[in-house]
Amino acid sequence: MATIHRMIVTALVAALLTTGAAQSPCPKMKDTDGNVYPTVHIGSQCWTAEHLRTTHDRNGNAIAAGNGKSADTPLRYAPNNDPAQVNTYGYLYNFAAALNACPYGWHLPSDAEWSQLTDCVSGQPSCQCGNTESHVAKALASTKGWDSCDVECTPGNTPQQNNSTGFSVLPAGGYGNSFYSFGNGSAIWSSTELDDSRAWKRYIDYNLPHVGRSNYLKEGGFSVRCVKD
Repeated sequence: MATIHRMIVTALVAALLTTGAAQSPCPKMKDTDGNVYPTVHIGSQCWTAEHLRTTHDRNGNAIAAGNGKSADTPLRYAPNNDPAQVNTYGYLYNFAAALNACPYGWHLPSDAEWSQLTDCVSGQPSCQCGNTESHVAKALASTKGWDSCDVECTPGNTPQQNNSTGFSVLPAGGYGNSFYSFGNGSAIWSSTELDDSRAWKRYIDYNLPHVGRSNYLKEGGFSVRCVKD
């Protein structure tokens, strides 16, 4: 019975994934600034297919440009400290900003919703690299922007084969004590807290075949994706 159930789920996932971002049944998302984002339908979820780049939260409050770190004041940062990159790579946000950055009708995904996404993609053979369920970083990574890597099944290796899901993760890097990993990594917040000072995130690196999961200080600056309510 379990095998039959898995076959049915796999077939449904395949049907949903093969629609592609261009034919997504999900509506486009408009942020508070008026920026419009393409979306992608994966499994039963609707996700934005670009990193968020709003300068205001869902209530219209300005998100200040970061000059230093804070765990409490909402802040945003230009990737690699370069405002010219924002239009393509979006902003990096601390956790306080990320929590309310998605517009009404959308929200910052929980850790469980991230697992739902990665489990769905991992269960689809066409998204696996090397017939390994966990090797789905390439399926979620954009075809452009990644530093090169000789390790097979990584976003930096043959990047033209990336992005079979249309999720289009770009390597915007992160912000901690300084800016880092632009071109070779993307970390994206979840809304799930570990404790008062740390929250969970997912990450894709140019030299890793899997999607990573770790927690980080809330004062850190990472990318934001939105999922539909």
